[in-house]
Parts: sequence; C-alpha cells; structure tokens
Amino acid sequence: MISRYFLMPLIFLFILVLTNGCNIIKGFQTSVDDATQIVDNGIADINQNGAMWADILQRVSRELPEDVAEVIRDEAQSLATRSIAHTGTEIKCSVDFLGRRAKQGLQRIKKMILFTSKPKPLPPALCLVAPPAIDLNTGPSSWDTVTIHGYDLDHRDSAGNLIGYSLEDENQFEAKHIPEPFIGRTTHYQITLNLRELADTLHNSKISKIVPRWEDKIDGTTSGEIVVKAWKPATDTKIVDLGKTTFVPPHVGGDRDFDTGGNDPMNGAVSGGIKVVDESFINGHIFMQAIEQKGDHTHAKGNTTIRLWDSPRNWKIIRVAPQGQAGTQFSITRWGLHTYNQSPGLTVTRFNVYGDHDGDDAGGYTKVEVDWSTVSIDLEETQPSWIKF
Repeated sequence: MISRYFLMPLIFLFILVLTNGCNIIKGFQTSVDDATQIVDNGIADINQNGAMWADILQRVSRELPEDVAEVIRDEAQSLATRSIAHTGTEIKCSVDFLGRRAKQGLQRIKKMILFTSKPKPLPPALCLVAPPAIDLNTGPSSWDTVTIHGYDLDHRDSAGNLIGYSLEDENQFEAKHIPEPFIGRTTHYQITLNLRELADTLHNSKISKIVPRWEDKIDGTTSGEIVVKAWKPATDTKIVDLGKTTFVPPHVGGDRDFDTGGNDPMNGAVSGGIKVVDESFINGHIFMQAIEQKGDHTHAKGNTTIRLWDSPRNWKIIRVAPQGQAGTQFSITRWGLHTYNQSPGLTVTRFNVYGDHDGDDAGGYTKVEVDWSTVSIDLEETQPSWIKF
C-alpha cells in the first residue's frame, strides 16, 4: 500500500503539468484566432475599399502575432512586398485586379494559419496583353514584341514549369511552344514574347492564336491569348505588251529553194498562243509549216517555245486575258512579205509571213513574225513582303 504522503506530491505535479499544458494550448489557440481575425479584417477591408489594398497588406504583415509560425509571417511579408513593388511606373493592371489578387493572397495565408500547411501557389494572373492581336499583313517591326502584364508570373506549376506560350493553328492544333530564349522574364508581373524570329512560322504554319499554358487555369481579367490575324495577299493587274517574236522553221524536205509562182504555190499554216507556266511566267508557242506543191517539194516545218514574260518576285499569275489561240493557213504565189491580221480577243494580232525570195529559203528566209497582243495579267502575292526568302 502506497503512503498518502507519497501520493500527494505526485497529484500536485500532475495538476501543475495539466494546468500549464492547457495554458499553452489556450495560448496557441489565441494566436491562431488573433491571426485569423487580422487576416479576415484585411480581406473585409479590401472588399470595402479595394483601392487601399497596398496599405491593408502592409498592416496585416505588421499586425500578425509574434508567435505565429515564421513561414506564415514570411508569406504575409512577401505578399506585401511583391504587391507594393507592382505599383511602380510599370503598373498596367487595374486597381480592381490588384485588390482582387491581394485578397486571394490573404485567403491563402488564412488557409496556412488554419491548416498549418502551405497551400499550392496561386496560379499566375493576367491583366493585360499588349498588343492583344498581331496582324501579319504588316511587317514584324510593328508587332515583334508582345508584353504580358499580370501577377505572380514567376510561380511554377507542380512540374516546375513557369507560365509559357504556345502557337495554335486555325484547327486549334498546338503547333509548337515558344522556346524559352524568346520569352523575356523581367519581373514577376511582366514577361515579353519576342516574335521576330517566329514571324515566318506564324505565317507558314497558319497560326491563329498564341495561347498561355500553365498547369492550372490561369487567373485574371484576360485570357492572355493573342489573336493572329492571317495574312491576306495583295493583288495587282498589269497591262503588258508581249512584243514581237520571229521564228524560222527548219528545213525538213526537198531542196532549200521555194520556186513560188502562180502555178506553183507555197501552201502552209502558222499558229501562235500563250500559256501560263507554274503561275510564274508566260510562254509563247509558235508553229509554222511551208510546203512547195510542185518541183522538188521543198518543205520547212517546226515549232518553238519562248519565254515572253516573268512575274515579279513573290507574285503569281492568277489570270491572263486574252488567251485565245490564233492561226491561219496561207497559199503564197509571190515573193516577199504576207500579212495576216487576226480577230480581236486572240493572243496574236497579226502574222507576218516571209515565204520566198531569190535564192535558198527553207531554214533561213522563210519565217513568221508574230505580233503578240497586249494582255491584262492579274497577279497575287505568294508570301508576305516581309518574309525571309
């Protein structure tokens, strides 16, 4: 049996420990309650007067009890410091945006106080994109940089990635991420996209939007998307005189002397036309044949293709008018020049045929001069004028 004199000190010691423990617990709860109230007051004050968000954050940072966990005090101080830094000359976000973000920061601190653990970082918040759209019909010098304004743009997702941007085509297919060297990260409230080196990609890959990417949904008053206005080719019409072409068909039969006369005609045919090749140049096609009907049947015959006109660099041919082919048959009984005018609307205005003269003719003198029509050529740009060739 234990002596009552021995039990009394033990009972006293138990009561003392129990009492101090309750005081410790009570003191801790008081600090939690005080800290929670200070944060709640800050949130309420921002709701009441959002323009005072900076002063309110500083007050909360100062008033948190000394015995609140250091990580919570550091978080409050960091929130105040980063927020106030945002009010410098670079500020682009509205007071409402900044007040809303400050309140979100205080709500996060409250969770830390109540649950004694650090919640996930708030996602980046965006407030302004400048410019919000780029027009590929103008050169990169007018849109080679896009500035993104927001808050906590240095927060990383669970994979450790900072906010980035991707190129998205007209089918909402993600063509590629903008490489990190093209993203300027100057502060936690501003990043710059350098697009000059991506200008060709924006056009060639038919990019319609540049979109932000982060693990969670990005917060803020703007989606952060940059609209890409597609390039629309310019058009032009040129009136072109295609000039004159001379063609001498080769000698293919008999001797070379056409002995043309009333009873011994030179019969033949000529034709000509134009053709657009690869949307980039115009070729002329000429055919001529001449045959001596009697004697030794001297014969000249052949065709040729010549380049008549080239489209300017970076332009393609859409339409040419007129395009009707021209041609005529002839029967020559005298020496010299014979002219055959063509109907309007054809690609040749006249054929000047030289058939016979004194001496050898086939392969030398016998020939046709083609006077091409003046044509109207519709052109369209193939690439933006600013693109790299």
